[in-house]
Amino acid sequence: MKDRQRLVILVQLLLFLGLLSPSLPSYAGKMSEGFKVGYKKWAKGPIDNGKEVALACSPENDCWGHWGDSIPGAKLKALNSCKSNTRQTCRIVDVNLRSIDRL
Repeated sequence: MKDRQRLVILVQLLLFLGLLSPSLPSYAGKMSEGFKVGYKKWAKGPIDNGKEVALACSPENDCWGHWGDSIPGAKLKALNSCKSNTRQTCRIVDVNLRSIDRL
């Protein structure tokens, strides 16, 4: 086979395998509108008092919010809370209500 043909076959194989691979965890991809409303209502209190808030979610969409005196502090507390309650790796999905409406 020529090098070009090998490359085409390799690319096709990678595309095929990519379609069959398991999907990545959603991390808040299925968050209900009711949860978003509740989170926004909760977050308003700390934000109005000069605090920072963060929301961390597990791959199974269990989410935990926390507040702190700084953004890094709020993120750390939210991640720790999520991890200790779910025993899974969590990710930050929102900080100070900046991305909650896009979830």
